Amino acid sequence: MTRAIHSTYTNYIGAASIGYLHTAPGLVRAIIATCDSTTPAGCALYDNTAASGNVLINVQVSTYSPVIIILPYDTPLRFLTALTVSTGTGVRAFIVTEA
Repeated sequence: MTRAIHSTYTNYIGAASIGYLHTAPGLVRAIIATCDSTTPAGCALYDNTAASGNVLINVQVSTYSPVIIILPYDTPLRFLTALTVSTGTGVRAFIVTEA
């Protein structure tokens, strides 16, 4: 049986910013991040209404080397409180979620 990722929300977070993507429980299905800074920077996802507290994942993104994470259908990244994303200098991220 073939399964496809179904997304009810798609979210883009610009460089050096904080995005509050959800204020209720949901799932992260995929993370795509790029960095155009001369030094690597991070992209962190938090199960919180702020960029602090319970870290779901912290990805280091190298210059001009995109990070693409597609989570298996039956083992998504779950957030229970909310979903907040913080990006470092030069990092842009696209987060596929289901809520």
